Amino acid sequence: FNTKHDRKQKSKDTCHRHKLLVAERAALAGKAFQDLAQRRHFGMLQTVAVFVHRMPRQIEACRFLALCRQAEGDEEGALASLLHSFFYDCPRAELCCDIGDWFFKREEYRTASFWYETALKAKTDERKGGFICPDCGGYIPALQLAVCSYRMGETEQAEQWNELALRFKPESESCRYNRLFFRQQKEKSD
Repeated sequence: FNTKHDRKQKSKDTCHRHKLLVAERAALAGKAFQDLAQRRHFGMLQTVAVFVHRMPRQIEACRFLALCRQAEGDEEGALASLLHSFFYDCPRAELCCDIGDWFFKREEYRTASFWYETALKAKTDERKGGFICPDCGGYIPALQLAVCSYRMGETEQAEQWNELALRFKPESESCRYNRLFFRQQKEKSD
């Protein structure tokens, strides 16, 4: 026979299994679920954190956990989750960009630059699976390096990074605008 306590425990177990299932799917689903996670993270933070090592794609799970922590306002925990991914593999461009963004938001441009440069050097291995954003290995870090360099007062270096970003994405309106901006800056100084 089922007691009230047994039903409550069974309900808790079912809820916990459901959260785990949702967390595992989230780790595998990539960008689509990340968008959802930013809006409603289902209180899965603890569930994801506990089961990261059991998920088939730990690096994606670390990235998802970082998004959950960020949504809860735990910025340091978000960074720790991103860095934890290095236990599972070499730094991937996507994660290096995320880490660079973390420092960029804090106006720590030198440290952000380090991570964006690391993203440019990171090798993409599609055989390993997981979410891959080709722009994170070229265009995005190059453009971010242009912004970081400019904000650190290194205008010539910023212009070089912008030109690199333009080679990755010739149709980029941002890069074209930056090119014009740098030309105007040179004209003013001449």
